[in-house]
Amino acid sequence: MSINEAVKSYLEENPETNKPTFLKMIGDIFMSIKSSMKAGKKKEKDAGSDEEDVDGVKKGKKGGKKAKVDDGEEKPEKKLNAYQLFMKEQMPILQKRENDKAGGEAKKKPRELMSEISEMWKTKKGEVA
Repeated sequence: MSINEAVKSYLEENPETNKPTFLKMIGDIFMSIKSSMKAGKKKEKDAGSDEEDVDGVKKGKKGGKKAKVDDGEEKPEKKLNAYQLFMKEQMPILQKRENDKAGGEAKKKPRELMSEISEMWKTKKGEVA
């Protein structure tokens, strides 16, 4: 029996149910089944074969290491490298220059400012070496 035949049969046997109500009911059932299947997959994934190693590193299915398990401690903040420090120093200068431009002058986009900083860095790096 096809789905269409099953729907027609159900509607014939239950004349008090109209087609739109029946279709809404089927849609609701489908969505609840779909959400319960997603929840089941998520539980499987969470309880999967990942095992915690002695040093707090999870091992994946094939034994490879995954991200460290969060043990509540804050990680020390990474220090910025020389380029990042240079960029942090130059960006406000260039932004101020762009904001000070007269109304008729075209202002550069942030991406163009990054390119300009990059060129400045290359020039500076060439001078130091």
